[in-house]
Amino acid sequence: MDLSQIKNRLYIRLRGEIAAGKWNGKIFPPEREFSSKLGVSRNTLRKALDMLESEGLLQRDNISGTTPIRGKDKKIPESFLFCSYASPSAPHVQESILRGAEKAADALQMTVDTCYVNKLLELSQKELNELLTANRCRGIILMSWGEVLYEMLQNTGLPVVFTYCYAGESRRLKFAEISRPGEEAWQDALSCLVEYGHKRIVTLTLPKDVIREVFSDDEYNFLLQKLGLEPECNPVIKCNMNDHVIRGHLEKLFNSPNPPDAILCYSDYWALPVYRVLHQLKKRVPEDVSVMGYCGALDSNFISPELTTVVVDYEKVGKMAVEVLNDSASWFGNKKTEPPALKAPYALAMRESITRR
Repeated sequence: MDLSQIKNRLYIRLRGEIAAGKWNGKIFPPEREFSSKLGVSRNTLRKALDMLESEGLLQRDNISGTTPIRGKDKKIPESFLFCSYASPSAPHVQESILRGAEKAADALQMTVDTCYVNKLLELSQKELNELLTANRCRGIILMSWGEVLYEMLQNTGLPVVFTYCYAGESRRLKFAEISRPGEEAWQDALSCLVEYGHKRIVTLTLPKDVIREVFSDDEYNFLLQKLGLEPECNPVIKCNMNDHVIRGHLEKLFNSPNPPDAILCYSDYWALPVYRVLHQLKKRVPEDVSVMGYCGALDSNFISPELTTVVVDYEKVGKMAVEVLNDSASWFGNKKTEPPALKAPYALAMRESITRR
């Protein structure tokens, strides 16, 4: 259930009040009065009441009004809250982690509710805590950033697992974490290209001080040397994902005395513009140059030739998050035990976009 929607939050609040016996022997006020008291529109109230009625938790009558029914056999299942950003740059990551969490929760006869951060931050701390209590929330799966958000989640008194964050990011927060594969996965991608005989690999990454969010320039040069590559023949191009910009760099490199024989992309999403640019430069993949991606976008095996990439098992991340929260009694609130710090699982998907040299 999407808790970003007011009707769903109201439904959970009223359901919790009914289950707690707050309305025993009482009837709900008339809709106009009740909606005003709750601070919502009558339409929103009606939608929430419809949901309660469909579950047999209230009875409507034109004469006697709306009567809540506390069904003894209608126990509210325990839940987890999946808290995410509203507009992710890579939606498949968020959706896959959520799908994995839902499957794992369902096996425990529990549920996973979602809430976008921008909507959650509209709530007061009291409103959030009451909502989580009414929904019998056992813990929070976090996939977003922000100091105000961190403070709110810390003040819920519930365990939190930060998913697909950078390693160590949640240590000061005392959250559990399942971090990105990071340097291990990137090193495996480079090693794979080296094993296939590539000696002149171009690394395309964002224009930041660190490469792939983990390597400084010196650390990356050390890694290249460790793998038997000469840094001067294996350039790092820091740029934005833009066809025109990428073409400017690649055109210059292919006209140099030591043209590249492989390109390692910041993510799978960079592979499409790289393919387009290579086509414009009349370079064939993989005959003239191999291309490798990173992250395992859901459509990476539908481009031609199919993209070799590092595939992160995002569904497994969601499953791991539920397992960590379900076992929170072993670490949450225990000053002698650090919260779990796990890594997202990954694997190399060998496809058509690289070939041996």
